[in-house]
Amino acid sequence: RFAAMRAAAQRPGHRTLFGSDELVVGTFTNGDITVYVSESVSQLRRSSLGDLLRRLIGIVILGVFAAALVNLVLLRVVVRPMRALVNIVHGIADGRLGIQASSEQFRSAELSYLAEAVNGMSAALAENERRRELQLSKARRIQQHLLPQMDGAPGIEVVCFHEPAEDIAGDYYDILHLADGALLICIADVSGHGVPAAMAAAILKALLTEATAQFDAPGEILRFVNQRFASLTLPEDFATMALAKFQPESGQLDYVNAGHESSWILDYQGRLQELPSGGLLIGIDPGANWDVQRLIVPSHGRLLLTTDGVNELCNPWSEMFGRQRLVQLFRDAWQRPLDEAAGGMRKAIEEFRDGQTPHDDLTLLVVELGV
Repeated sequence: RFAAMRAAAQRPGHRTLFGSDELVVGTFTNGDITVYVSESVSQLRRSSLGDLLRRLIGIVILGVFAAALVNLVLLRVVVRPMRALVNIVHGIADGRLGIQASSEQFRSAELSYLAEAVNGMSAALAENERRRELQLSKARRIQQHLLPQMDGAPGIEVVCFHEPAEDIAGDYYDILHLADGALLICIADVSGHGVPAAMAAAILKALLTEATAQFDAPGEILRFVNQRFASLTLPEDFATMALAKFQPESGQLDYVNAGHESSWILDYQGRLQELPSGGLLIGIDPGANWDVQRLIVPSHGRLLLTTDGVNELCNPWSEMFGRQRLVQLFRDAWQRPLDEAAGGMRKAIEEFRDGQTPHDDLTLLVVELGV
């Protein structure tokens, strides 16, 4: 082996084969003394590889530790505060206006600034909602004040079911006393719903009150209302209306319809008569005219007036309530007292909708004539 080491020391690569192993030889000379050192190449490779693996494992461990540390810092400084802010924003979107994020949750100036902005937005939205609700509350009171008092109308008995699709309605109904002693029964439906429709309905109330102070005939009343309504409202605004003038002494009923839903007369023997829809809507043509239908209603005959929100009411399976179903309920209850008959119709409507929110205002008037 020594001879092989001396020979390898003379070679450029300082390597030699010794048996089946390859050796690498190093020398050190000091004066007459030369030191030869040899090592197996395979052993050197194993040693280098082991050292490399130990270093790589150390680097990986340090990397995992650093990543865990960074993740912990991000979790405390960024992720949790951002999650809290997202929850606040979701709460605002769900209607919990005014909720606030605690400043103690945020450890960075940037997130604290963002939290202050979100808190300010939430407080401003809550204040705006409070003001809006106050205004809507007053609007509801005004609209309720505009609706008729059902007591004190001799010759008729009225039961009404009225539910706005929103806070206030575009449906309007009224019972007015005319100068000739007759009663004027009105039902109307302004296009749309909500605040704009309610404003137009208030205009209809004012115009109808003014018209009945000047005219007794329902055709003239309707023409007066139409002319003024067309001039006071926006071009895209219109309304449907049905007027029924009833003379309690004679049982005479004069009926006019401006594009409104059909009304129905039911006599004391259960015979049904349709007062059909017809004519132009209010607010389209200021010079429009309508035909008046006259008939005699026997004592204790009943009149059904409704808006299209009832007939077009849908249940959770998108099935419409429909005119036929409503009229059948009206006819089936002709022998029951008026309150019970109207109550049964209302109950059937509530059961049909099964909690579904109406997309349009609901108004149903059941009037017993000649009581």
